[in-house]
Amino acid sequence: MGWNLLKTFRERRARTMMFFCLLTAGLSGCVPGVSLQFSPVGDPTMDREIHEIGDSRLSIVTFSDDRPVPKGSGDPRLIGWGTGTGTLDTRTDIKEFVSRSFASEMNRLGIRARWVPVPVQPFGAPEKRVQAYRKFLAEDGLVLLGRIREFQFQVDHPRFAMGAEFSILDMQNARIRVQVEMDLRFVDLGTGDVVWEGILSSGQEKDVHYRKRGQDLKAASALLSDTLRNVIIQASKKFVAKER
Repeated sequence: MGWNLLKTFRERRARTMMFFCLLTAGLSGCVPGVSLQFSPVGDPTMDREIHEIGDSRLSIVTFSDDRPVPKGSGDPRLIGWGTGTGTLDTRTDIKEFVSRSFASEMNRLGIRARWVPVPVQPFGAPEKRVQAYRKFLAEDGLVLLGRIREFQFQVDHPRFAMGAEFSILDMQNARIRVQVEMDLRFVDLGTGDVVWEGILSSGQEKDVHYRKRGQDLKAASALLSDTLRNVIIQASKKFVAKER
């Protein structure tokens, strides 16, 4: 019994020290920014549909960022928040990351898509945006206009009791919640007509256990990219349906 009490004390002391180390790092501003990465995977179930549309091409211009929380806070690089983490930024330009990810995943699916890094125009009336983009796009065809409505994660650490009236955050376990939502329009570059428009979204939750600092944020970043991929596949199916 004495060994069990000693073991429990050591575990609690280690967790307490971890908590205060993380708190100190957060207050000193030394916590690094969240890294975002996207690797295209594809979807074999779409192979036949992609084959049927032949040589259709799609231009993707840089999306606008209209996420409510970053706009309200004045921090466009805000990517997440949660208990035990506070607010989290990324060094990555989110507008370019999302736009480039759409192009890379659609190409992996078999759609001849290209990202055109042009200055972002107000989402507004699509015909006005198309006029502004024509000088940057060398060929006619469909262009994808996008507005990022949601693209962030939440990382929450549970609490465990350290007595009757005291508890601390468990920094080795976390629940991750991710939400991605895009307002999209496929527009005919020649006529300015909207071929399809709508809002596509996806969300996921995941419980993670880890031992090293920062692994919760890596898991959140990976889940965010996977959720973005779900939305891109939805958009690709809309594009294929209009081209068939």
